Amino acid sequence: MKNKKIFILLITLIILSTGCSKKSLACTSSNKNNGISVNQKITFNFYNNKIKKIYYNVDTIGQSKNIKNNWDMIANELDNKYNQYQNDNPNLKLSTNNKTNKYTYNLSIFINLDNVTSDELKDLQLSSLSNNKVKMEDVKKDFQKNGYKCK
Repeated sequence: MKNKKIFILLITLIILSTGCSKKSLACTSSNKNNGISVNQKITFNFYNNKIKKIYYNVDTIGQSKNIKNNWDMIANELDNKYNQYQNDNPNLKLSTNNKTNKYTYNLSIFINLDNVTSDELKDLQLSSLSNNKVKMEDVKKDFQKNGYKCK
């Protein structure tokens, strides 16, 4: 019985120490410009140095009186821009939420790269993700060059 436990522990350690590495990288950015604040967070899930899933969240927040007075028009423009991409594919989900009373418009995108086609990525102007063999360190460097904070 003791040998069986040691064997199971040894197999578990071997599996954990081999190439089955799961990692996540979260990058955030906040900008304020012309009465609008934009807060972004993008999370990449890697498995064996390949991006597997992406979660992207953007909050656009009206700050100035002028923006707040025109919020309905702004939210309508954002709806027109993003609603064309909504679909029933559970592996490529785009959703929006307008919180009128808080002058906040949220855009959320989820992508499971194992189960989407290159055409679907192209439709969203995300063709560069079709080759998801990118190292986490390279993604981090690219996002940090563009003003994101990553951890």
